[in-house]
Amino acid sequence: MVRDSSSILSVEDVRFGFPDRPDFLGPITFPVERGDCWAIVGPNGAGKSTLLRLMAGLFTPRAGAVRIAGLSLSVLSVRDRAKRLTFLPQHPPIDLDLSVRDVVLMGRFPHRSFGLFESAEDCRVADRVMEVTATAEFAGRPMSTLSG
Repeated sequence: MVRDSSSILSVEDVRFGFPDRPDFLGPITFPVERGDCWAIVGPNGAGKSTLLRLMAGLFTPRAGAVRIAGLSLSVLSVRDRAKRLTFLPQHPPIDLDLSVRDVVLMGRFPHRSFGLFESAEDCRVADRVMEVTATAEFAGRPMSTLSG
């Protein structure tokens, strides 16, 4: 596949399998362009969650590459990757009763130069993101009250 750095995200000939097992996913290739809306569908066990984890850089492909704006996830530091994308699983590993706004603000953490508390700019960015994604009406709701 010809690398297109205009793609927001691209999956290029990605293959994946767990250690000591054959590949069960791939090869998969597709670009995600600005404004695209994607759905990943398939039966249980088909690899949907695995593909999302590969795209978030939580799993490393056995072959191929996942790129953000032309940059391979494998060359980005964890902080740089976190500045460009985030991953919120349907069922988080721990039960945090945070509001939607608090969870959105967590995405600002890698952008902070110091300190644990969000700045006024972080709050403005989080509010804007919720407006753009039509989720502002849920800002005060606990995440635990929302459908996965």
